[in-house]
Parts: sequence; structure tokens; C-alpha cells
Amino acid sequence: MRSRTPRRTDGDHRVSENPYRPPGAELIQGGGAAPAGTHLGWKIFFWIAVVLTVLSGFSVPFITAMSSLDWIDLGASFVSVVGLGGLAFQKGIGRRRFWLAFFGLSVIWNIAYGIVLPLVGIPIYGQVLTVDVAYAISLVFTVLMLWALYTYAWRADHLWSET
Repeated sequence: MRSRTPRRTDGDHRVSENPYRPPGAELIQGGGAAPAGTHLGWKIFFWIAVVLTVLSGFSVPFITAMSSLDWIDLGASFVSVVGLGGLAFQKGIGRRRFWLAFFGLSVIWNIAYGIVLPLVGIPIYGQVLTVDVAYAISLVFTVLMLWALYTYAWRADHLWSET
């Protein structure tokens, strides 16, 4: 009686007679969804950003010298948190074209408003720049937010249909 080895199946459930052929796997085209649980870091960052943005909104009445640039920055911060929430909870909010444009504008805005203007001596939220730990933390926070917006707009293909 001839010894029979069990047949192997590929990812598409076809039987393979070759015992040395590795099993196949179907690839997700166009940037598929990440495995469950990989968005926990973005969710934590989202809730931190929500708290900080809401607190900054509540602090507005106590800032004596709010400029129009400060109001624009506060509004952009709220929109950024919405995009971060879309990434964290894997929801396409609005149209992708908006987030593509908003990301580009956010990069320009954050360089101009957060770095160039303070170095020139223009106050931000009524205060002149002091390079300290708080400023370093705000730069790290800004880089993380920009990375989230980039990921949401450019890399999360699975969230956007044809928009």
C-alpha cells in the first residue's frame, strides 16, 4: 500500500500537490485596514489632543492679546483633532480631497506660525517665544499631529471610497 501525504491548500483553497510550495496568502490591494488594536496609540493621542484643545478653547477669555493668527490657529487645531479622530477610529470624515489640502496647509501653517513667527518676535497667544520644555513638547505634539494628518489623508486608502 502506498503512503499518502496530506495535500496542502493555498490561501485561495486550491490543492497543491507540491509539498515544498509555501502556503499562499491573499494580499490586500490599495492599503487595507490595519489589524485590530493597532490604532490604540492614535486613540490615546486623540483623547489627549481633545483635552488639550478644549482646554485651550476655555483659556481664550483669559488671553488678553489674541491676534487673528491665534484665532486661525485655534480653528485649525479643532479641525486637526477631527482628522486625528477619523484616523484613530478608522472613519472617513468628509472628503479625502479636503484632508489632502488641509494636510499641506497644516505643514505650511505650523512652520510659519509655530516656528518662524516666534523666532521673528511675534507673540503667539499673547506670549513671546521661550525655548523651554513646554515649547519642545509642543513641537513633538505638532509633529505627531502632522504625521496623523499625513497618514489619514495620504495612507489610509481603505477609508476613502472615490472621494
